[in-house]
Amino acid sequence: MTFENPRLGHWTLRQRFSLALWTIVAVIAVSMYGTRLLGKAATFHFLERNHMELALRIDAALASVEQGARNAGETRIEGITGMLHEARDLAVRAGEETFGFEKVMLSLLGFGPLVELPAKDIADVDAMLATIAAGSDGNGVLSPELAARLRPGMDVVMKNSRDFAPLTFAAARFIKINVAVLSLLCAAVLILTATGLRRRTLRPLATAVASAQRVAGGDLTESMTAIGHDEAAQLTQALADMNASLGRLVRAAREDADLIAESAATVRQQSEAGAAGMHQQSNAVTAISSTIEELAVSIANVADRAGAIKQLSAESLACSRQGWDHMQHLVGNVGEIRQAVEDIRQTTEAFMRNTGSISALTQQVKAIAEQTNLLALNAAIEAARAGESGRGFAVVADEVRKLAEQSRRSGEDIENLTRLLSENSQSVARSVERGVETLHSGQAYMSNTVAALETAIGRVEEANRGIDEIGLSVREQAVAGNDIARNMENISSALEATSASLAVSLHAARGLDQLAERLQAAVGSFRV
Repeated sequence: MTFENPRLGHWTLRQRFSLALWTIVAVIAVSMYGTRLLGKAATFHFLERNHMELALRIDAALASVEQGARNAGETRIEGITGMLHEARDLAVRAGEETFGFEKVMLSLLGFGPLVELPAKDIADVDAMLATIAAGSDGNGVLSPELAARLRPGMDVVMKNSRDFAPLTFAAARFIKINVAVLSLLCAAVLILTATGLRRRTLRPLATAVASAQRVAGGDLTESMTAIGHDEAAQLTQALADMNASLGRLVRAAREDADLIAESAATVRQQSEAGAAGMHQQSNAVTAISSTIEELAVSIANVADRAGAIKQLSAESLACSRQGWDHMQHLVGNVGEIRQAVEDIRQTTEAFMRNTGSISALTQQVKAIAEQTNLLALNAAIEAARAGESGRGFAVVADEVRKLAEQSRRSGEDIENLTRLLSENSQSVARSVERGVETLHSGQAYMSNTVAALETAIGRVEEANRGIDEIGLSVREQAVAGNDIARNMENISSALEATSASLAVSLHAARGLDQLAERLQAAVGSFRV
């Protein structure tokens, strides 16, 4: 299909829309400026009417003074000059209402007097004010002579006002006509531009929509050719390029769909085979995992038994150390007992020595008692010889003899007691000697027992260390078994995940196979 794009030169849609926009702006500008000029014309008319009214009032006042009217003496110069100043201000406003370029434009259009009259009127009013200032006599009353000199100037001012009125009307009419003509021209340009835009925009877009609908319906057989350089032509060219690209894409998609269908079938077959093999591997891993779990249970039992043996060994070691501590304490006690027995033996020997001293002293006491008895006997004999005079001495001698006898008997008692103590001390000394020998033997036996206990403790400690090593090895084996079990579980989980992935892959392969069929059907709906 060939798409003909009517063109206005090489204008683009953007340029055409810009033209329409500027046309609208021109219409608005012309309307606004025409409204302004019409407003200026109305202002000129208002100023002209006020100016004419002031001129008539001034002229009437001057005429009354000049003719010597009854109330002429009441006319004062200040009133005339005030009205002249008002007229001058109106002329100044009329001159300031237009800009410089507007004055030039009005002059070129034949309305030069409309621009020049305000300045001329200002000069004429200034001349009248100068005449009043020169002819005033200082009393403030307008004289007939001064009024007569002002009448010619006033005539000129009134002529200016009369000339300004028709010029204002003519300018207003000219402005209305030109604004209307320009507005009609702008409206015509706007209508032509809008019509051209509609024809040059909607028609290519309708053609492009029809082409896009054919493409959407799967018809890629018709080609498009764009003529022109505007946006519609660019859109048509883009649609043509898209049509060609879609044709190539559909042809490539058909080939790819065939390849995808073959690949999907291959992937599905491989996924089914992989799923079967993965199921067998999962069963084998499950059996190995069960065996490892049983081995882990056996290792755990061995570890428990090793722990029990270690506990018994620890208790035996504690008992041996406690017995060793008791034996050490007992050896210490035996040493103390030996020292105490040695002290007893030494004390007994000292007692025996003291007993011998007592026996010697007792013999001396007995000897003294015997001598005292002999002396008492001799004294009694001598007292008997003395007769009555020696009777008192005989009594004393008898008491001394009795005391000596008692001393002898006491000495014998002490001797007997000392002998008994000596015999008992000797028995005690012999017993102490035997006790010391027994303590020596017992201490030697206890030292041997302590040495045996130390040896037993060392053996128990070695056995305990061996049990610890056995327990450590068993624990390491248990940990290794648990690690193996966990690894097997991980392998089993991985196999399950892999099996699930293979199931998903198998499902995806089957879905891909179906998708390839749908893709072939979808691509087959296009005509290229």
